[in-house]
Amino acid sequence: MNTAVRINKGKINGAGVKGGFLKKIMFVLKNMKLWFVALALLMLVSYMTTSILPLFLAALIVNYMIITYALAFFSGRKLSYNIKLEGSGQVDGTVNGHIVLKNNGWLPCFFLKGTLEIKNHLTGLVDGGMVAASVWPKREKQIDFQFTSKCCGKVSVTLKDLKSAEPVGMFKGLSREAAGKGRQFVIMPTAEILPADMVDFSHYDMESYKFSQLLKGNDISETIGMKNYEKGDSVKSIHWKLSSKLDDVVVRELGYPISNSVVLIVDKIVDEIDEGKIDKLMNKAATMCRLLEEKEIKYQLIWTDQQQRTPVVSVVRNQGEGNEAIVQLVSRPVSLEGSSAAAFLEGDIDRNQKIIIFLTSRKQIDEEVNLLRPYGEVQIYREK
Repeated sequence: MNTAVRINKGKINGAGVKGGFLKKIMFVLKNMKLWFVALALLMLVSYMTTSILPLFLAALIVNYMIITYALAFFSGRKLSYNIKLEGSGQVDGTVNGHIVLKNNGWLPCFFLKGTLEIKNHLTGLVDGGMVAASVWPKREKQIDFQFTSKCCGKVSVTLKDLKSAEPVGMFKGLSREAAGKGRQFVIMPTAEILPADMVDFSHYDMESYKFSQLLKGNDISETIGMKNYEKGDSVKSIHWKLSSKLDDVVVRELGYPISNSVVLIVDKIVDEIDEGKIDKLMNKAATMCRLLEEKEIKYQLIWTDQQQRTPVVSVVRNQGEGNEAIVQLVSRPVSLEGSSAAAFLEGDIDRNQKIIIFLTSRKQIDEEVNLLRPYGEVQIYREK
């Protein structure tokens, strides 16, 4: 994710130590075998000479190892953290984050280190950096940071491998990872205002409905009974004349179920991970959903979850169900390979359609469109 991470208090680095020479020095200092080799050499020099300097240096090394071992093993046992997020849930909006470190133990945590990870689950891009801090016993410390996202989607913020250790990290493996959990939120795509004739609905009418054994629907040409109105019943099925006589709202119980005649396929297979293009594609999907909902057209939103290798089908009857379907759509990653037509062909859906709307950002989709044409009129909308 193309985030801009900025720290206000505490310390955060983009990716830890990058310098080649310094990185080699840190590797040497963390290697316990080299410490023991140094001790052995100092003891050998002390045996071969009358100088006390080698013994003095050896004593310093032993004392350092004992102290750092104790710090790594005992400190941080009651360390916990909490992540708080505030601010905009919009693309390019600033999100203010707060990492609250709490040390409930009696020993200080001098050299806390962990990795802050900010991930957009739609694009799969990850950003963040290394967090370093110290917390005194029975105290709290807050580290503030900010970031922005260039694309809609589900965003998670986690703090991984937060441990207390000594300066060089020789015994960090003995430290216990701090308890805590991350946070996540969804940046919704923006539905644009488009002309009502953006989609050709000339083939969409009540006479074009087909019977379906998979979906609940209504055959308006046949009434099989009457019942009192219940929440969720269509206003179009109200029997106004009978309702006025009975002084109660009565609706017709209609006949056979009918199928959706509109399918919206969102092609989450992309040519490249381009945040701008992906965000525009999701905006177009949200716009199309709103257009269908405003026309009170029940539709099926279909896409392929390549990570789970399964088709995802959402039957949408109103804006509430549309919002739920969009949240699910932007919470799963796009993919560089796969087939969106497979979601339509393999999903548990009624494939007798009149209109198939295919939203994509890819250049080559002829093969997939040809697979869809036998099932209805395919309307292609490409986001460039």
